[in-house]
Amino acid sequence: MRGCAAQDGTVRHAGGGPKSWCGRLLVAALIVPLAPASLSIAQSLEISGPYGNVAGCEFAKSGSRNNEDMVLLKPDGVENYATGCEFVEVLTAKDGSKVVTGICGFEGEGGLGTQSFVVSRSQADATGFVIYNSDGSVFGEVKPCR
Repeated sequence: MRGCAAQDGTVRHAGGGPKSWCGRLLVAALIVPLAPASLSIAQSLEISGPYGNVAGCEFAKSGSRNNEDMVLLKPDGVENYATGCEFVEVLTAKDGSKVVTGICGFEGEGGLGTQSFVVSRSQADATGFVIYNSDGSVFGEVKPCR
């Protein structure tokens, strides 16, 4: 350790053990890698780019929210005209479907809430997904935006 050794390589002890600068550095270097990375990193879907219906893909390109039928799925969240959710948890079911939980904001409401979705491959179009609300109703159907 550069700060803990003399220029000739002889290690000098400060006598303070873990309380010394060198000891603290060593303890930190050992503990930091053990901290779970998931504490501060939101999870995401393994998809490349945005998926949407026609209005959702237009929104992805322009940022203009002008169609109430808009649905947009991104690796880190999902939104429609009235709801926007950031994914905080993504779990995989046996059939490959994803159960995602998001922190959501809702149009006309000041607070945040949580909402769960199931994201499954579309039976009608293998390139697309169907997004289900937690009650089983369809939130939207999406295809890759081009």
